[in-house]
Amino acid sequence: MLDSNTLWVRCACVIPATTLLELGIDAVGRVSVVLADGRRVVRTAGNAAVTIDGEPTPCRVLFGEPDDAVLLGLTVLEQLGVRVDPVQRRLVPADCLLY
Repeated sequence: MLDSNTLWVRCACVIPATTLLELGIDAVGRVSVVLADGRRVVRTAGNAAVTIDGEPTPCRVLFGEPDDAVLLGLTVLEQLGVRVDPVQRRLVPADCLLY
């Protein structure tokens, strides 16, 4: 799932904890986040690099639990220079905005 409008996920990605551990991503702390349904939960956080089309960018990752949606945060999309095309259901190039 791609995030294009939530608050905290703008700065992070949610990836299953088992996947992050298999990739050797270390936990660096825990953060409190608010879910779309308004519940507050605590998740383990780490740092990783997300790569799309050979272009890597650093990213804060949350160690997702079994029922968590897998999310790619808006900030990461912006850093990679892509945006969501909801009609075609894919990522497309986007201009970087300096403001």
